[in-house]
Amino acid sequence: MHDAMASSSLEYERITFVLRPRRGPRRVILDAVSGRAAAAQTTALMGPSGSGKTTLIHALAGTLRSRVPAELSGAVRVDGEPAGARRRCAVVGQEDALFPLFTVRETLTLCAALTRRGEDPDRVAEATLRRLGLAKVAETRVGDPSEPLLRGVSGGERRRLSIGCELIASRGGVVLLDEPTSSLDAYQALSVARSLSGLARESRVAVLLSVHQPRAEICLLLDELQLLSRGRVVYSGPFAAAEPWFAALGHAVPPRFNAMDFLLDVLAVDDGGEGSRARRRLPTSLGGAAARRSRGAARRRRRSGPRGRARAGSSRCAGSRIARSSASRGRPSSSSP
Repeated sequence: MHDAMASSSLEYERITFVLRPRRGPRRVILDAVSGRAAAAQTTALMGPSGSGKTTLIHALAGTLRSRVPAELSGAVRVDGEPAGARRRCAVVGQEDALFPLFTVRETLTLCAALTRRGEDPDRVAEATLRRLGLAKVAETRVGDPSEPLLRGVSGGERRRLSIGCELIASRGGVVLLDEPTSSLDAYQALSVARSLSGLARESRVAVLLSVHQPRAEICLLLDELQLLSRGRVVYSGPFAAAEPWFAALGHAVPPRFNAMDFLLDVLAVDDGGEGSRARRRLPTSLGGAAARRSRGAARRRRRSGPRGRARAGSSRCAGSRIARSSASRGRPSSSSP
């Protein structure tokens, strides 16, 4: 592997993914999502559960699969070139597929031997070990966390090893990761995030990752942010600008709250709850079906009389307590979709 990887940028335009089951209504998972991951920057995809983060990562990676009839449309470009764009991206899923009896060095050397013809596998492996901070565990077995007798490297080191294998195989200047910090403890998650941030800056690659509930220290490592809700873009821009952007819309982060946790609560899909009412006040195309459902629910509550209103009131109070008790994180940008 060359010490200096080719820098690249990733652009995607109007990515739309629609499920069309033979029975029942169609379901829009991604609705004209556009964005960009620039070279030498770490871009995070965030949003509540069901917002479409994982689907978008797989759509960009070309690994999206569906058990029901579906349609995927949109354009993906690497350095402005659509042809072969996905082949130039390193794709790291949530599950690590590694040989447990191999050492870290042997794993990288084998990957280089299989995918880098004409190059010295040992040199490629050594460069990758240094780049991802794995030199100290180079001679340690990978291991299997599900087998007590096959103890090996830590979860964070396994994840970084998976990233290294993909970088070697793809030769890409773009890295796509689906929740790389999931299932890791706080320290290991931060270690992986630091490795990705350093990889982006030092090797000038574009890193695009989906993140679920990042801690505040991880948020400080991110350059750009794209917030999704119900498959649509709510915010896309500099991470540091997201909090003031939402504050200007009446969603200021309370004192001593994690900003990203708070913003994800605002975007949470909970028809009739605090998150739903907050989402309807955002200047985006988010309203749509969710707003219509909420208005229909309000009409039903009015028709149901005092008892219905009492139940609705208790539900709102419960939703408010949940919203106040949750923690937040994040940073945003300055443009709405």
